[in-house]
Amino acid sequence: MFRRYEYIRAFRRTAQRSLSAAVIFGWERSQGGILGVMDGDLQHPPEVLPRMFEMILKDNEADIVVASRNIAGGGVSRWSPWRRFISWFATGISAFLLPGKLAGVRDPMSGYFILRKEVIQAACLEPEGYKILLEVLAKGNYKKALEVPYIFQERKRGGSKAGFKQYLASFSHIFKLSARAGRLRTFRKF
Repeated sequence: MFRRYEYIRAFRRTAQRSLSAAVIFGWERSQGGILGVMDGDLQHPPEVLPRMFEMILKDNEADIVVASRNIAGGGVSRWSPWRRFISWFATGISAFLLPGKLAGVRDPMSGYFILRKEVIQAACLEPEGYKILLEVLAKGNYKKALEVPYIFQERKRGGSKAGFKQYLASFSHIFKLSARAGRLRTFRKF
């Protein structure tokens, strides 16, 4: 397959096994000018990807295009009320603790996005867990982020890795990003 598609590179990592570390590893080795993240289990519908590329190539000001569940036309297929609440709460906390950092993105928790490589070239990315976009929005250098709607699909096989431990890690990461941005200074007196 690699002989037929010379632009595809595969890496086998055995040490660090986290999703965010794998994404950063791939981005560092990428030779392309546009980078992205997309789940391979079809929860992120591939038919949205051409529209995302069209948007970033058409608008010279756009540096990031996010596939969003939280704009008109977007959504989730069959999430439990608890999972919907956690997602809504995490998005709200992020917007509150990182004002001005999220560029008005309505779905900063999305795991489906593309960006120009320049956005992260000077950034020291240290994402934790699965919320890589949040790290990019908080630390990246970009002019404009756009969103395109999509419906988050349920897996055909297997189960979600999202659980209490991942939720806790995501909230911890949001607070760390906020502290680094200086937003939590008023809370440090206690």
